[in-house]
Amino acid sequence: MTLNIDNIVDDMKTIVSKAYSSYLPIVDDICTKHISESKLEYLLDTRMLDYTFDNRFLLLFKRICRAYYELYPKLIISEIKAHKEMWENSV
Repeated sequence: MTLNIDNIVDDMKTIVSKAYSSYLPIVDDICTKHISESKLEYLLDTRMLDYTFDNRFLLLFKRICRAYYELYPKLIISEIKAHKEMWENSV
C-alpha cells in the first residue's frame, strides 16, 4: 500500500486543529488563575510542546509563558529553551 503524502498532511492538519480547539479553553482558563508549577510543567512540556510548530499553538504557548513568567521564571525559561531546541532549527 502506497502512502499518500497529501492524505498524511491533511490528517496532521485535522489533528492539530482538534488539539488547538481542545487547548484554547484550557489556556484561557489557566491564564486567568494560577496553577501549580508541576501542573504547568506537565501542560507545557508533556502536552503542548509537540504542537508548537503550529503558529496557533505557539501563540498559546507564549500566552502561558507571559502569564506565568513572574511566578515560575526558571520553568518558563526551561520550556522556552526546550521549544527552541525542538523546533527552531527543524522547521
